[in-house]
Order: sequence, then structure tokens, then C-alpha cells
Amino acid sequence: MTQRTQHSRLTTPTPLLPAPLEGAFGKYRIERVLGSGASGTVYLALDSIFDRSVALKVFHPKPNSPQEHRERFIREARSIAKINHPRIVSVFDVNEIDGRPYIAMELMRGGSAQQAIDARGPIPWREATQWLIDACEAVASAHQAGMLHRDIKPGNLLLDEHGRVKLGDFGLVKLTSDHDSNITLNESPIGTPSFMSPEQCRSEALDESSDIYSLGATYFALLAGKPPFQADSALGVMFAHCSSPPPVLPSDIDAPVDCERIIHRAMQKDPSKRFDSTSQLANTLGQLLGRPASAAREGRPPRRRFLWAIPAALVSAILLALTLPLPKKPKLASPSSSKSVVDVSATPGNPAAKIPDPNRGELFPNLNKIAQHRGELNDMEFTSSGRYI
Repeated sequence: MTQRTQHSRLTTPTPLLPAPLEGAFGKYRIERVLGSGASGTVYLALDSIFDRSVALKVFHPKPNSPQEHRERFIREARSIAKINHPRIVSVFDVNEIDGRPYIAMELMRGGSAQQAIDARGPIPWREATQWLIDACEAVASAHQAGMLHRDIKPGNLLLDEHGRVKLGDFGLVKLTSDHDSNITLNESPIGTPSFMSPEQCRSEALDESSDIYSLGATYFALLAGKPPFQADSALGVMFAHCSSPPPVLPSDIDAPVDCERIIHRAMQKDPSKRFDSTSQLANTLGQLLGRPASAAREGRPPRRRFLWAIPAALVSAILLALTLPLPKKPKLASPSSSKSVVDVSATPGNPAAKIPDPNRGELFPNLNKIAQHRGELNDMEFTSSGRYI
């Protein structure tokens, strides 16, 4: 098994690549290299016909390259072109020049989320949460089209000029209708070790829940500024994904406790215990953004506002009842005297004095209600957990 850095893909050994393109490539003028992946090099290029800058991904013509690699590159182009979604990078052109397939895509001028982490460190939780919602929407669209991305990570979350995320790099996409394995020709798992699900690390059959795991790992990296698991080798990272419990955010990260709960649920080892869908994950993240910014990780999880509304209303009603003037007590005449039978000494300061039972309910008409509400308040204290997941 080839071992590389934790952020790189784990694939077959890569032969020496040809020199980067320069000058003209068909109608495109190559300006500089933006990056290089497992199947191609991405250039900043100018489309001379439409006079617009594009991200031009050109297939690597490797020596003795299996036909599978070329087909995978073409499949990426077709996969992206099939999905029309605002959170997925747009494809402008797919063609071949001198036997080298290429994909001309929308240029994302904000760089990647990984570049943002490298430059800024941990991303503020509200910003990171919005980025992951964007990614969830993109992945949900791919799942609806019958595709698994299999390489979700901060490096493939691309930012536009408005700070919104679009998902890119569908080089490892797999159609759910395909029955081929998730391994390369040398029997090694494919993907990026730092963000692979346990089942992907073990080269098992994958479904949508594998992408959900990767989204959870990506969310951790955005918030913590580092991958969920770190080790001396890619194999060590993959072992951690398969055997270690979900990671805990560093104590100095200012984020609501539910951020960590979301990560833990998305990164469950058992796929059946993760979120049911990327849409459910996105909705949960959206609820998190609707909460007060002051919700801290320390102490008891913040309670939901609507659960507090009930006890607050009860307390208000009780206080109002206690402040209302007591109803005038009709005096009961006795055969021997015109004085009231109720002794004025029957006050809180004289607990030994007794108020006649027939009049107790009339003097304190809300007493029973207060006693009932006291029990409800005690119950509410322990049931309003404020959990979202």
C-alpha cells in the first residue's frame, strides 16, 4: 500500500508526470498551474473565444496508463455536466485535444476551504457551518443523481467571491448503479485518508452514508483547523478512522456543543447510526445557525427557547395570581355575636392559627394550581435538553 501525506489521496503509485502545459491549448491560453490531482492538472486559463478565465483540468498522459484512468477522467466530466446545481462547480466545456481529454470549469476565485484553514487557522463556527451546509446541498444533489463523491474534504470545497462554497473534483465519483469495487489496480483503497469513512478505508461497498461521514470529518477540520485523526502514516490515519471514537473539538474552540454532537453523529462507525441523509444533516446545521451566537461549549447545553416559554408563562400566571387582591370575606354571623368567626390572627405570622376549612379554597383560589405548576416546573427543568440530534 502506498503511504503518503494525510491530506493526499491514497491511490496507485504515480509515474513521472509530463511538463506542465504552456502557451496555447486549443482555444485556451494557459496562464499558470492551480493544482494537481490524481488524474489531472488544473490550470488557470483564458478562453479566447468567450474572453473569460476558467479552471482547465487536463488529463495526465502517464506512461502505460491503464484505460481505466482515462475512463475515470471522462466519467468525472460527464458526472459534473449531468448535475445542474448552484452549489456544484459549473462545467463549460468537455473535449479532447491531441489525445488529451480536458474539462473547462468555473473558476473559483476564493480558493479552497483548505487554503483558508492554512491561512487563517480554525474557521469561525458560523462560517464553517454555512460552508458545510453548502457542501451538503451539493452532495445531496449528487446523491439524487445516483452518484457518490468519495472524496469530500476541505480541499474540494471551493469558495466563490462571495464566500459561498461549491463542491468540486468529481474525479473519484462512483455511480451507485455500478458494482465495481472501491479499490485501485494494486488493491489499495482510493480516497483521501484523513476524510475517508471506515468502510471506505476497508474497501467495502459504499453508499450515501460514506459521504456523510466525510462531511462530518470535514466539519471537524473546518472548526479545529486540523484533520480529525493524525498519525505518522496514511495507514495509521485509516486505522484511527476504523477503531477510534469520534474526535473531540479542542477546548479552546469557541463553538456550540451541538457542533460536536453533529460531528459525532456523522462520524459514527456504524453507518446506520449516522444521519439518514445529507439533507437531514443540512437541516440540522441550519437549525444550529438559528441559535444565539453566545451558545458556548462549556457547561450544560443551551435549552430551546420554545421549551422555556411554557414554564415562563406558568410563572407569570402564578405571580399575577398572587398579586391580585383577595376577595372580600363575607362575615358569618353567630347566634351570640356579630363578630367574624375568622380570627384576624390567622396570618402567616401566626401559623398556629387555623383558617376554617370551608373557606380555605375561597381565600386562596390559586393554591391548588400553584402546587400543580410547581411539579410541572420541576419536570421542565430536566426535560428541556435543547438537543437537535
